[in-house]
Amino acid sequence: MKNKEDMYELIDPDEKEHKTFKLWEKILIISSLVFIIGCMIFYGSRLIKYYKIYNPKIEGESVELIMNAIVRNQPIVYEKDGLYRTSGMYIYKGENVDNYIRYSNMLWRIVKFNIDGSLDLVLDGNINMLKWNNDVVSFEKSDIYKYLNNYFYKLLDYDNLSNTVICTDEIDDLKNITCNNKITDSYVRLLSISEYLNSMADNKTYINDSSNIWLSDRGSKTIWNINDKNLSSSKPSNMYYVKPVITLKNSTVLKGGTGKVDDPYIVGDSKLGVGSYVKLNDDVWYIYDIKNDTYLLSLSKELDGKKAFSKKSTKFDITDKTSLAYYLNNEYYESLAYKDILEENDWYNGSYDSYNDVFSSTTKSYVGLLNVSDIKKEGLIDYYLMTASNNDKIYLYSDTLINSKPNLLRNVVPTIAIKNLKASNGAGTDTNPYEVTK
Repeated sequence: MKNKEDMYELIDPDEKEHKTFKLWEKILIISSLVFIIGCMIFYGSRLIKYYKIYNPKIEGESVELIMNAIVRNQPIVYEKDGLYRTSGMYIYKGENVDNYIRYSNMLWRIVKFNIDGSLDLVLDGNINMLKWNNDVVSFEKSDIYKYLNNYFYKLLDYDNLSNTVICTDEIDDLKNITCNNKITDSYVRLLSISEYLNSMADNKTYINDSSNIWLSDRGSKTIWNINDKNLSSSKPSNMYYVKPVITLKNSTVLKGGTGKVDDPYIVGDSKLGVGSYVKLNDDVWYIYDIKNDTYLLSLSKELDGKKAFSKKSTKFDITDKTSLAYYLNNEYYESLAYKDILEENDWYNGSYDSYNDVFSSTTKSYVGLLNVSDIKKEGLIDYYLMTASNNDKIYLYSDTLINSKPNLLRNVVPTIAIKNLKASNGAGTDTNPYEVTK
């Protein structure tokens, strides 16, 4: 039997401390290896993810993101018309620039490529003519903002849309344009003063010269707008054109085109939807809305011959034999070789103070008219809408939205509804419309 001294000799404090150190050393090494491997997996997967985003493949073939493709193929210029590089962004300036792009069945112009690779588009034409608001308020509080983000946005193919940046500073002096306050949770906006000014080269711009186009900036007492290529400010209750601006994601893929007006850049899928043109017999129609599975279409041109709205009232009344409503749903309807595929529809005919007011009431018929809130095909003017105004008058869509006596002869742009519309062939454009297969 060993004595106590022999037992104590078996326990070496230094050796115990050494073994404990070795154990912690192993734990530290293993933990470090696990951490390093975890980082490699995490960042490696992210690298693969972003490589796939910026080097996408379609059916096994590499395709190119739109910004990379355009910047690679278009020279950067420093004067006159073309694509400029400034402050990390690419901006189009001048009158004759190849920045046409077709998205969501509509023709747009590329305003700029942002630093993150996203791109801002402005519609080449306009979608409507509305007042800003009844009072001077900031853009995000205006009626036109609600119209764009609560109504128009839902008509778009929004798979490739990104949040857009809206400056909300109050601008009273064009020599002091700031953007200290912003909102970034919206999808549709209007052009800003800065964007309009930055689009100019030699005092010319590709942004069309329609008079009276709303901008997104306000002053303390008025709202800014473009008036025949000049900047102006006006009261918010004026009826001016609406040119939407959207932002496409930086992961948007270019699918074709050269940016020219007759060969625009193509992004997104080509499909039947709002903005498409379809051909029914010899007539070409424009899809301006889709409600559930019912497509609403307006004729792409005015009817031959002008008509009075009514000799009796401002109501769209198909029983009033003196009215346009009666003519459209009898003589005109019977003349259509494709009348059997038309649906009887509830057309919105509420009043107009806010864009949303028109949805307060309806009238039923096979053939109708556009109302104030419906998006409009550009190029048609002086035609009756279904929306009545005050003082026993009816709204007329012309160079401005005006009140007209209902017994005056005006142009007529009818609307129809077709359920489960199907189309083939064509490209859905005004010059190459889809052919209806139903």
